[in-house]
Amino acid sequence: MQAVGNIDTSGVAGLLYTVASPVFGFGYLAAWMALALVVLLRATRKTPSG
Repeated sequence: MQAVGNIDTSGVAGLLYTVASPVFGFGYLAAWMALALVVLLRATRKTPSG
């Protein structure tokens, strides 16, 4: 599953890089990285017991 996601994301980023500009390609990847970081931080955040 992760490999398919990596191929899809790389394809979209490559297409944006080629068609629009390198800034859009890298911006797309940076946005996904930021979203993944937020999800990871929320998933690992401990809730107070009470």
